[in-house]
Amino acid sequence: MTSSGTFQHRAKVALRGSLLTPIGKVLGAPTVHISSPITRGGNYLYYWMWAYTRDTERRPVRVLHHEVIDDWLDEFPLVNHLSIRRGEASTLFSEWIGEHRHYFGQSFSRSELEGFCTALVESSPSFRARLDAARAWIGPDTCVLNVRRGDYYVYPELTAMYGLDIEQHVTRSIDILRRHGRAVDDVVIVSDDVAWCLEHIAPLLPGRMRVVQDRTSMFDDLAVLASARTMILANSTFSFWGGYLASVIQTDHLAVAPEYHFIDESGQRHRDPYDPRWVIAEA
Repeated sequence: MTSSGTFQHRAKVALRGSLLTPIGKVLGAPTVHISSPITRGGNYLYYWMWAYTRDTERRPVRVLHHEVIDDWLDEFPLVNHLSIRRGEASTLFSEWIGEHRHYFGQSFSRSELEGFCTALVESSPSFRARLDAARAWIGPDTCVLNVRRGDYYVYPELTAMYGLDIEQHVTRSIDILRRHGRAVDDVVIVSDDVAWCLEHIAPLLPGRMRVVQDRTSMFDDLAVLASARTMILANSTFSFWGGYLASVIQTDHLAVAPEYHFIDESGQRHRDPYDPRWVIAEA
């Protein structure tokens, strides 16, 4: 099915659901957030947070399941509960919706974010163990630096939207942290391209650079981000969630964010998911 055909199909499903929503509410049919199979966990967390803050026993709210997020369902029982497979929801009586949920202060409040982050961690003995392991070797004077490479720098259309001058971002962020009185002599790199960081980022740092110890999955990376008192963020939703979790766990958390999350076709720079408490590494 073409993209336009997919959109029309979803619109018809949403319309059928909207016409019968009153009946569905009486029957307890769920509200289902439509998601895309090309979306990954960092984006899904916004949908799951939306579902968590609205879910009730009488009127369940769920996020449509795709196999791409199965690892998240295994790691966090809470989001497993908040997900639903297509065959488990009524096409006629469920309410099917799909919207962007990334706007800090509009799509979600700080209290909703903090409540969801707390519940997410509490639901997962596995992730709490990863946090304990990270805290064993990350100290209060450790700066955690997240560098996102991958497809951002493989496909020209993604580079145009998400590409950063990473070296410049790191240099600016180090200066900002110093001005805020934070230590920058012990830096832990969390990245999908550690080899690139060793070549391009290590020479920019004033002290030593370490990598994630005994890494087994992306959730070890997330636990390291969440354990950081001081952080330099990447412009990715995975990184943002590391910052959100860290701000709940560390009361004196400080994060420096890139100039933008992405640049649209008109050249406008978007920061919609940014926590207003983050310091932005402006040019």
